Amino acid sequence: MKNDGKVYLIGAGPGAPELITVAGMRLLESADVVVHDRLIDRKLIARSRPDAEIIDVGKTVGEQLNAQQDINKILIAKARSGMKVVRLKGGDPFIFGRGGEEAQILYEAEVPFEVVPGVSSVVAAPAYAGIPLTYRNISSSVTIVTGSKSSKSTSIDWDSLATLDTTLVILMGLDNFDEIVSCLLDAGKDKSTPIALIQWGSEPYQRTLVGTLGNIKKIVGVSGIGAPVVIVIGDVVKFRDKLRWFDKGSLFGKRVLVTRSESQAGSLAKLLYQEGAHVHEIPTIRVEPIEDKSSLDNCIKLLNSFDWIIFTSSNAVEIFFSRLNELGMDSRTLYTVKIAAIGSATASDILDKGIKPDFIPEGFVSESVILGLSEVGVKGANVLIPGALVRRDTIFKGLEKLGASVTEVPIYINSVPDDAAEKIHEVLKTGLDIITFTSGSTIKNLIEILDGDVSLFSGLTVATIGPVTSSTAIEYGIRVDIQATEHTVVGLVDSIKLYLEGQRVLT
Repeated sequence: MKNDGKVYLIGAGPGAPELITVAGMRLLESADVVVHDRLIDRKLIARSRPDAEIIDVGKTVGEQLNAQQDINKILIAKARSGMKVVRLKGGDPFIFGRGGEEAQILYEAEVPFEVVPGVSSVVAAPAYAGIPLTYRNISSSVTIVTGSKSSKSTSIDWDSLATLDTTLVILMGLDNFDEIVSCLLDAGKDKSTPIALIQWGSEPYQRTLVGTLGNIKKIVGVSGIGAPVVIVIGDVVKFRDKLRWFDKGSLFGKRVLVTRSESQAGSLAKLLYQEGAHVHEIPTIRVEPIEDKSSLDNCIKLLNSFDWIIFTSSNAVEIFFSRLNELGMDSRTLYTVKIAAIGSATASDILDKGIKPDFIPEGFVSESVILGLSEVGVKGANVLIPGALVRRDTIFKGLEKLGASVTEVPIYINSVPDDAAEKIHEVLKTGLDIITFTSGSTIKNLIEILDGDVSLFSGLTVATIGPVTSSTAIEYGIRVDIQATEHTVVGLVDSIKLYLEGQRVLT
């Protein structure tokens, strides 16, 4: 029987999930089995196939959770069973990642393999700290060593390294840091030589300590810094003051909770992450299409009888048009109907369907919507509103007062995800700085999760996407600190940045 199994040794990058290569991501998303190290970001693991087997073989210094020979056995066995195996390793698999040893074992076992290089922390951590490893007329070479063993028992010649005019990069050297510094100084390295320790390089909780060989022991001793750390020694460290970029943003290191539904959280989380925030994605709302689609189907069959369709959310747009396609129709079916979009995000989703909305209110609160519709004229019109099973009826009542005939059709249900409570309580214990809300439902569900205990919001900054969401928060006794000027996720992030920079407060 033909065996098509193969192992792919892939470098996942230094920590930030976006730093994996395109080739590495493509293979990860199609793998049957993912065998990963301890420090691999969970967001990367989440990109694997839903049915993929995930095996954590992470090892901690001083512990042997999975001996290397056990890892080798797993790779060989899975590949020989015909599976596509991704061996996901931090950084680059061939730079202190034992990738060469694993490739050798696979070769000897006659198991096919490929190597996909990764962005090593050797270059990534200094870059994210604003330290160029080479610089014209300052440093034209880089020496990379491991500090994981005692400098007295390792083969590294510290005496020779101390005399080289090179940038020295040391990985896994924190446990033996004092000894390494002493060896370099004893070998004649000038005590004024700049040195930097970069912890969790490229991550939102990156931390950088800077000093000289003469004072760095004291700085490290009181810092509480821990592994993983990349150590850079040389004059290039001096450039950090001018070239640091990653840890300068107003959101850098801020712990932000995103409560949007899983299908929508990504866009907001990505924007926050790009600003350096430490993002916790814990949806407090799950959007599920209603199983019984008969009411929606009847409305779709009678679309010609409606003058207006009002979409109040992106969820409504996606579910409505999905059902339209399932019934063998498309946007051309709506050629006789005028479309209203509440919110710029909703309008954008409708545009993606090839339809330009006929009405987008200037403000997205219900009162603004009704005022705008009264100006465009809806008296005597038949209006269809597809939306959530439970929703505010302000628009419904307002349209009726304007003389419209309104049909509301529930097409989805908002519910609380099963694992939300456990995750919320866990992240509250570890600490948060900012909580974001993009709808009233996310607030209501979070309050339900917390059993009504709003005291847990004490000391946290609360940010909402707009006045409707803010009013829901206030109803529950939650103080709102930031309200997006533009009621979109981009506007929300911009308003958070301005608030943290002290340029604007909620009015």
